[in-house]
Amino acid sequence: MIPVSRETVSTVSLDDLILSLLCRIRDSFDKEPTPDLSYLNIPGSLLPFLLIVLTRLKTKRCVVSIEDYSLRKNLSESLALLVPEFSLFLAGAGEGEQLQGADIHVLNLFAFSEVPLLIVPRQWTGRVRTCLGGGSSEGIKLSSVLGRDALVSFFKAWKMEKVPLVKAPGFYALRGAVVDVFPFGATEPLRLEFSEGGLSSVRTFDPYTQRMIKPVDKKKVFLSAPLKPISEKMGVDRHDNTLDSFYLSVEPSGSPNIYNLQPFYGIKKSFSIDLGCVSHRGFYNNPKAFSELVLRLQDKQVSEHRVFLPEVFTDQAQRSGLLNSFSVSNIPFSGAFSSVPLGVFWVSLDHVINLPSLPSSTSDKAVISLEWSDSLASLPWEGPVVHEDLGIGLYKGLSCVLKASVKTECVSLEFKHGDVVHVPLDRLDSVHPYVGSGESPGLTDLRTGRWQRSKQKTGRSVGEVVDQFIQMYGERQGVDGFSFSKDGEMLDRLTETFPFIETVDQMACYEDVRRDMEAKSPMDRLVCGDVGFGKTEVAIRAALKAVADGKQVVLLAPTTILVDQLYKSFVSRLEPFGVFVRHLSRFTDSSDVKKTLSGLAASTVDIVVGTHRLLSKDLSVPNLGLIIVDEEHRFGAKHKEILRVLKPSCDFLSMSATPIPRTLQFSLVGVRDVSTIRTPPPGRLPVLTSIEVLDVNRIKNAIAYEVARGGQVFFVQHNISSLKRFVGQIEELLPDVRVGVAHGRMAAKKLESVMLAMLQGDVDVLISTTIIEAGIDLSNVNTILINNAHRYGLSQLYQMRGRVGRSSRQAYCYLLIPRSDVSPDAHERLRTIQYNTTLGSGYDVALRDLEMRGGGNLFGLEQSGHLATIGFHLYCKIVKDAAEKRKQKQKPKEKPSPVSLAVKGDALIPEDYVQEQEDRLRFYRLLAGAVSSAEIDGVAEEVRDRFGPLPEPVFNLLLIKKIRLFSADSAFKSVEVGRRGATLWLGAKKNQAVVSLVRSCGAVLEEKKLSFSVVNKRGGQTGISIETGSLSSALQAVEYLFESPSVSL
Repeated sequence: MIPVSRETVSTVSLDDLILSLLCRIRDSFDKEPTPDLSYLNIPGSLLPFLLIVLTRLKTKRCVVSIEDYSLRKNLSESLALLVPEFSLFLAGAGEGEQLQGADIHVLNLFAFSEVPLLIVPRQWTGRVRTCLGGGSSEGIKLSSVLGRDALVSFFKAWKMEKVPLVKAPGFYALRGAVVDVFPFGATEPLRLEFSEGGLSSVRTFDPYTQRMIKPVDKKKVFLSAPLKPISEKMGVDRHDNTLDSFYLSVEPSGSPNIYNLQPFYGIKKSFSIDLGCVSHRGFYNNPKAFSELVLRLQDKQVSEHRVFLPEVFTDQAQRSGLLNSFSVSNIPFSGAFSSVPLGVFWVSLDHVINLPSLPSSTSDKAVISLEWSDSLASLPWEGPVVHEDLGIGLYKGLSCVLKASVKTECVSLEFKHGDVVHVPLDRLDSVHPYVGSGESPGLTDLRTGRWQRSKQKTGRSVGEVVDQFIQMYGERQGVDGFSFSKDGEMLDRLTETFPFIETVDQMACYEDVRRDMEAKSPMDRLVCGDVGFGKTEVAIRAALKAVADGKQVVLLAPTTILVDQLYKSFVSRLEPFGVFVRHLSRFTDSSDVKKTLSGLAASTVDIVVGTHRLLSKDLSVPNLGLIIVDEEHRFGAKHKEILRVLKPSCDFLSMSATPIPRTLQFSLVGVRDVSTIRTPPPGRLPVLTSIEVLDVNRIKNAIAYEVARGGQVFFVQHNISSLKRFVGQIEELLPDVRVGVAHGRMAAKKLESVMLAMLQGDVDVLISTTIIEAGIDLSNVNTILINNAHRYGLSQLYQMRGRVGRSSRQAYCYLLIPRSDVSPDAHERLRTIQYNTTLGSGYDVALRDLEMRGGGNLFGLEQSGHLATIGFHLYCKIVKDAAEKRKQKQKPKEKPSPVSLAVKGDALIPEDYVQEQEDRLRFYRLLAGAVSSAEIDGVAEEVRDRFGPLPEPVFNLLLIKKIRLFSADSAFKSVEVGRRGATLWLGAKKNQAVVSLVRSCGAVLEEKKLSFSVVNKRGGQTGISIETGSLSSALQAVEYLFESPSVSL
């Protein structure tokens, strides 16, 4: 057999593999494989391939009945990797005999689509069969719908639920002439728009963003009714074969991970085929056992040896020297089994050698965060908000204000003594949710000047803080640091030995670090990137760059376990280049500590990796050139300043997935350099995150599922004293699961042995404290359960979730909470983690953490300060203005103010057009924050798409926003607009510039065929009066003038 190499990788397709399996079954047992046979001793990893064989042999489709939830879920995921959209998964979430909406949707989708396979729980098989056997084709063609009310009557008859926003099958929403519906069995929701002539348009939309995807021909749309059991149908007394399927049942065989597949209905006694498969455990720690197994199988005439691997790992397979007799396939497969009757031995590479974390598949769908991340989404109902000019009040919702017969919608704020202020829509950018110390702030008394004094006091304090900061960092910038040499041959060789492909962000990040190190001033850079995104490799290259110029490197990490992992990484990468690396932690015995300290003092140790032990006064590093702080968020300000004063001229590199608020705020105000690594490694999958009430069955299912697919589990419990209790409970629930314990108070050797057992796969579930938060890298752990998740901070939750999802498998994070006693702030933190699953979102989580906790006094140890008095948003604005002022040694440039605009007419989003107040507020705030005509048009398109044609008041609102946007620094002083026209007033002077401007405006208005005249006001003001027939046309005329490039304002 030719050795494994990139040139000899088999190009076998899934179809070829399925055909080969079919032929082997036929030849080995002299039987044509059909669903009428029973198949014995099938490993879980072969099951999806066998089901594909059987479904391709029959024109009917297949329903697979499985009792075990973990096996159902694992089978569904495996089939999705092999053949997308090949199978559907019925969760069976209903009570009694009633299927719920999601399950009804799945049944309809299976009945009326081309999906060939449905996976169902055992107890629901009978119910599913009666529904599918009924052959229901009830429903309606959209082209036959007479009107909106007739359509809604069908929805009610089908027991669909009316909701404000349609996000799931079985729901509909009504908004005037627009009807949103997610029909049972449909892959996308529909937006139907009616006019006087009936149904005018149909389009699909995204249930997350609520934005249109594409138009649809209504003649091709059929809305199917939910399937019902045969007994519920009038006149149905026999089994209709049009929707018939064959039914198979997966049963345990008695051996671990080995199953039997047999007919579920219709066959009393079927012929059995014993595939004789044996499942094998991983061999990456025992190559001798693997080689011996291969020889034994060859003696038994097992001729097909096949290894499954991602293409990127072909070279690793070749270097292992264990797979020279194997053919290679890149088809997704995980496991190891052999079958003497079939003559096959299939094994995935990760069961032979310990692979790095580079997944074999990727998800093309971006995970979308909920709208809380958009600060324009909403204000807290009756919660504290900050008006920049007035102070802290309570948000009381939107209110209509009628003034001079003109209706306007405003934001109502209530201050102390019950004083209410209606904030105009054009000032919404000055209103923010209050974020401060976490305690309820006092309301501002509008009858005093205390708010303005608080702002002035904060401004003075911030000025002192910024001055102090600039002085401190100015001293660093003023010190001549060491200018490192350009990258040489050694760095090039290190780059070539990197076993992965660098991402674009990773290369850009190292380029930033390289440029900083080669500059004269000392580097102070923060590298922000998710766990597993390549921050350590950046640090390794920076360290070698420093050592190559004769400098020493200190690397500080928060935990002994992380120090041990970093030490091993640095040694494996840098030892071949003659770099001497030592480590200091409580794992290090006293004699080694003395050797390391003396080696550092004598400059014979190049790099030292350690915990807080590196902050001791007995540490002497004479040639210190680079300080690296990993997991920066785990250290306080004092710790990092101790390191800075070791040698003010040395370079400083911090790394974190979620930097602490103070560090992040330094970066936001432009006083520290930041590099972000947002690009995930190829194929990395987001971690699916859910918030669950603590329940033993939920814990049991999650652990059983992960262990059944060969993975491991972290269970995090904050209290050391209760760890033993959870060990007992899990061992009682799952007697065959191997449980380990880890916490920070364990003896060093014992802790090390537990972690080694996890690494070697000898422990299935590790119950631990948050010691696993920092840097634990175990690619086989793909499920984490965090108990009492509401007690942790955002960064802690994000870091702990980052311990899973570092392999080719889908990873899961369960945030477990009690049924009660969870504060609103805790719920907000949990939702932040739940919906920020997009890869590389650690920086966004840190920003949210900064917003929720605040940054407080930048130089204090506390996380609150003046921020508690005036709120996060205004505090940050004052800090930025102060920093900019001192940088430029002048006042920041003021933003140009728009023209004074008086409109006599309605300009708002009518309540009968957009009924939900939160939706109206969101659109108002989007408009307030729009800074271009394209952004305004985008808001208009979203409103029109979701709610139908724009009524005149909304059209007026959009035009007013454009006028304010384009009229900044205008030569016009004011604009008056009414139903009969508009007047634009200039200044009092009648100079040549005014005459030229009037002529330019006249040319534009004549081109638009609008009547106008030049008018004069008492006092010498000149104006242009435009005659129109409506308020909208008058506003449009004014917009023409301000937007026209030929009119120089």
